[in-house]
Amino acid sequence: MNIGGIFCSCRGEIDKNFNLEDIREYLEKQDDVKFTKVYHASCSINDQEDMFKEINENKIDALLFIGCSPKYYEKLFQDIFLKKTSINPGLIKFVNFREQLRWAHRDQEEKKIVEKAKFVLKAALEDIKNAKPIHTEKIPNLKSALVIGGGISGIHASLALANQGHHVYLIEKSPYLGGVQLQMSKTFPRDECSACAITPIINTLFRTPNIDIFTLSEVIRVRGRTGNYVVTIKQNPRFVKEICTNCHECINVCKNNVPDEYNFNFLERKVITLPRFDTFPKLPFISINDISYCRDECKAKLCTKVCDAKAIDLDEEPKEIEINAGGIIISIGYDIYQSTEYGYGKSKDILTLEEYERILVSTGVFNGDILRPSNRKPPKNIAFILCVGARQPNKIPYCSRYCCMATASAIKQTVEKLPDAKIYVFYRDIYALGKVGDEYIKETQNFPNVEWIRTVPEHFGLKSKEIEDELDVLTLKINVSGGKLDI
Repeated sequence: MNIGGIFCSCRGEIDKNFNLEDIREYLEKQDDVKFTKVYHASCSINDQEDMFKEINENKIDALLFIGCSPKYYEKLFQDIFLKKTSINPGLIKFVNFREQLRWAHRDQEEKKIVEKAKFVLKAALEDIKNAKPIHTEKIPNLKSALVIGGGISGIHASLALANQGHHVYLIEKSPYLGGVQLQMSKTFPRDECSACAITPIINTLFRTPNIDIFTLSEVIRVRGRTGNYVVTIKQNPRFVKEICTNCHECINVCKNNVPDEYNFNFLERKVITLPRFDTFPKLPFISINDISYCRDECKAKLCTKVCDAKAIDLDEEPKEIEINAGGIIISIGYDIYQSTEYGYGKSKDILTLEEYERILVSTGVFNGDILRPSNRKPPKNIAFILCVGARQPNKIPYCSRYCCMATASAIKQTVEKLPDAKIYVFYRDIYALGKVGDEYIKETQNFPNVEWIRTVPEHFGLKSKEIEDELDVLTLKINVSGGKLDI
């Protein structure tokens, strides 16, 4: 290996308190070092031309470049050396003498600076001797992308890619697009109708020609490499074809009810269902978990008889689809920590905030009226507990930075609908999203019937030092973590 050493004095800045020429002579005496030289300004064209000439004439194949911080010119010099010489970028080592030697020890005596300089050069020399060349290749990049997750993030990502000319494959595991936002009542901090905000965006998505949408789908296999992935998608059947006219007669005649998971099982739904009028796609569906009833137990099969379009196919089977994508975006939302704290699961009136949102929304459990799930009466005392399952080593150790804002939004809506209700908010700390978020939360703290209490309630009855009260509804904002993707 022929190693070269190029020293740059940075126009005299580096060698103000030590002799750079002495350091050059030290390096030149080391094994495998064939050429060294000090330049006044290696970033100048004249010095660079001489550098390239010396490197090529001495047949240098590895280089120590001693000068300023590599953050300034590392990429530039790597590109230039690659074009003007035969040195591989992986065999160029940048040694920072200006910031880490000259400036760091400007008040030190020359002897100590020289000792450190030699030590740094010796380490850099060993590094370059063990370095490996960087091999580059051009990889064809398909002008297509896969977006996993059909919530608001995945929808925005799909539209952004499509607008740049990419063909987009958007897959969503549930029957409909929209994700959590469609289940919420309002968005924060603007307090917009959640469905009203997302519906026009989904409409645009469906009208964009270079976006293919797959619902009831999941990725089961990914092969290939960056720029050229082969992705296998499993698409579960909807059992309702796209020729459906949305007359809803199939839903009207269905005789079997099952728990409605879209409304967190507060209500029941028909086996064939359409959870809301503004879903996308606008097609009823039968869950693959319920199809055995339709095939084997339901003798009448009235849904197929009343469907004039012949859109219902109870024998439809899952299918695998293979696509090619140049890139993959994962936007699979969040998972809620599974908690049994504060009596969750023991009473119908102890809810998660997501369940409480389905009570707030006008198309939800009680058509927008806030009622106790246990007796269908308006609550007088409501409590919210933040950070459930969060910021604890044996649970979720971090803050999701979403819960405080989401709870404040629910409080505002509760005050609007139940102005006389007493509301308690138990929290550890408040994490607002910027100045706007801080003002949003402060607004709820100024409501006369809302009391924010910084504490950790001792048990489900909320018998703390600050308050002891009989609650009608307890809402838990359980911490969330990034969704998991099993492939």
